[in-house]
Amino acid sequence: MNGGNKRLILKYRAMASPILVLLIVFGLHHFTFAEDSFPKYQAHVYCDDVGELFVNGNSVLRMDNWTKPFEVALEIKKGDVITAIVKDAQGGPGGAFSILVLRDDKNFIDIKDFRYATDPKPDWQTNPSMAGFRWPEFSPLTTISMGNAKNLQKAWTDPKDRRFGTIYFKTIVRQ
Repeated sequence: MNGGNKRLILKYRAMASPILVLLIVFGLHHFTFAEDSFPKYQAHVYCDDVGELFVNGNSVLRMDNWTKPFEVALEIKKGDVITAIVKDAQGGPGGAFSILVLRDDKNFIDIKDFRYATDPKPDWQTNPSMAGFRWPEFSPLTTISMGNAKNLQKAWTDPKDRRFGTIYFKTIVRQ
């Protein structure tokens, strides 16, 4: 390599270093800002026997083992519709359901925020209306631990609705 080409390469390297530094600083700053602006949501979900969790009609988790809770990270915001379809795989009455959503490791949503229906309208997973949904009965969930929660509850349908094998649970993100 001749001396002129070597000086030219060194000149461009010298110019590239400050540009690279600016890109790295801007990129890290931009990434950090975006990361800090969204809280972290972690859902711990239990159902008996099988179920599926949705946000605004989009499936985010399938559950197929009633002996353990499932976990999933959620991207949710105020006004989002969180739903679950829970089925008793043995063909018995509708199954039990429990959920705990943590925001930055603190309780944000739990099963007491959910209502249920046995025959919801077609747009139930995207429509924020709770018309036709009822409050479930609650009982202790003693055999499963989820997140950092104490005194977990599971939701059951009203006894008159226990003839249904599929139950539909729903809540709206309020905060």
